[in-house]
Amino acid sequence: MVDGLPVLDEGERIRYSRQLIIDGFGEGAQQRLKRAKVAVVGVGGLGSPAITYLTLAGVGQITIIDPDPVDFTNLNRQWLHWEKDESHPKVCSAREKLKQMNGHVKIEVQQESLDHKNADWLLKGAEVVLDCLDNWQARMELNDHCVRTRTPLVHGAVEGMRGQLTTVVPGRTPCLRCLLERVPEKRGAMPILGAVAGMGGSIQASEAIKVLTGLGDPLLGRMFLFDLGAMEFELIELERKRGCPSCGDIQ
Repeated sequence: MVDGLPVLDEGERIRYSRQLIIDGFGEGAQQRLKRAKVAVVGVGGLGSPAITYLTLAGVGQITIIDPDPVDFTNLNRQWLHWEKDESHPKVCSAREKLKQMNGHVKIEVQQESLDHKNADWLLKGAEVVLDCLDNWQARMELNDHCVRTRTPLVHGAVEGMRGQLTTVVPGRTPCLRCLLERVPEKRGAMPILGAVAGMGGSIQASEAIKVLTGLGDPLLGRMFLFDLGAMEFELIELERKRGCPSCGDIQ
């Protein structure tokens, strides 16, 4: 340990050599990743690429949270789950693959539905949380926890051929409740192409890495919208909502 950061061994320097030479990255950023603890809520279409790239990048500890078993309808987009995994817990299916990708990373699993009652212990110690959920009620409860604990939240949502992403830093940026007047009602099966979820989850991983290392400019106060059907991309400015029930009192 040097200056509070873990030392990289020679194997890690070789493994991460291509990211160590990115301008502004270097060994210090890799050490910060090795020290970091990240939580990913949802191990599906967004969670699969997000967790994979965080693991490959060398984030030291990742907690993955999801209550569901693998279903065959997941397999068009959730690449951490294979045919043999049907009916097995998603968190266990994911951990099996991730441990084979990078033995340096500690993967913790929680087969739980996150809510306001258990969020504190499920997310304890997380420096960044990724919202890889597929329903807005759970997203709002996750948002409220992150605002209350001042934990950065990387939000992603996809449907059909479209997606949206933003990074919430409580006290600095709008939160998810600033953006929605009310929580959308739950619907039936959501249409989604796997490649769309893959793009969204990959960007979420890069956002988390930027927050942890200081590399680049995260999507703070901005939302990235994409439509792969039309190949259209848009970056819009966001504003905090006066009187927001979640972050209105946060300075």
